[in-house]
Amino acid sequence: MTLADKLPKPRMMMLNGLLIPRRVTIETIYDCNFRCTMCPWSEAESNPSTLGRKKGPMDQALFKSIIDRLVPYSEHIEMMDLFSLGEPLMDRRICERILYAKSRGFKNLAFATNASLLIPRIQQQLLETGIETILFSIDGATKESYEKIRVRGNFEKVVENCLGMIERRNTGDYPTRFVVRFVRQKDNWDEWPMFREFWSTKLNASRRDLIGRYDVHTWGGSMRGKDDTLAHENSVLTRRDESIERAPCFLISEILNILADGRVPICHEDWHLAKFNMGNVQNADPVEVFNAQHYWNFRRIHAAGKKNSIPMCAGCTVHYSDATKEYVLP
Repeated sequence: MTLADKLPKPRMMMLNGLLIPRRVTIETIYDCNFRCTMCPWSEAESNPSTLGRKKGPMDQALFKSIIDRLVPYSEHIEMMDLFSLGEPLMDRRICERILYAKSRGFKNLAFATNASLLIPRIQQQLLETGIETILFSIDGATKESYEKIRVRGNFEKVVENCLGMIERRNTGDYPTRFVVRFVRQKDNWDEWPMFREFWSTKLNASRRDLIGRYDVHTWGGSMRGKDDTLAHENSVLTRRDESIERAPCFLISEILNILADGRVPICHEDWHLAKFNMGNVQNADPVEVFNAQHYWNFRRIHAAGKKNSIPMCAGCTVHYSDATKEYVLP
């Protein structure tokens, strides 16, 4: 079995001649209060010229317009994420946006958070929206590794916030499930078993809670210069696999990403700089942008096994990271 055999195969969902995204990701805010070592925000902090876009939330009228335009496809859209490259709890409208999307028929809503802002009042408000999944991005089993990786974070506070919300969910019998996530990298490489053991005692398999991990990746090559500091010697980042290099990417065929300013990048590896601007949903239907001719050109290049002719795709290691994913029940 090759590494590529472990990857999800692209699934094309066509309706009336249009490719319909199985998953939609809407960036409700482009801003973050952390500067994690494996994230492009850390690069922006040290070199402001790498900050590709203006920080701030998505305009609410734009958000509603996106949701409304996607309603005809709601039964085919299997998941909707309300986050991209930022901390969604910095968005003061996050609960309002969740409720609006659900009111328009969308299901399987989710977002990932560093949980630093997850105070009791916000915990309650989020649970009352009925959001299906919240991912806690923690990445460390000890204070030392966590605070080295998640710069500006406080380990004890984040764990307290997460445990408080889990308890609030259990006591109130809310439907939300939790996924606690661990990005394995050089500074926490040996902590995954300890991490898994700790959170296994806090989560609930009957609620479909999960504990997951995957290896760090390069954000479309933008973090390539940090390989030495991020990659453990046994990491997939340290080797090349030809089956992975030839494999077409499912991201560009299944997931529609919409940034806070309305732009559509080629995939979520292009969130930060948005170098590949496929279109803008401020003046176009989201599904029409997803079916733009230049978007299809990229898909054909991937299908032909020639993705490395696209510089960003050549530097991307997300496929290697995906091949290491492991999600377990508590």
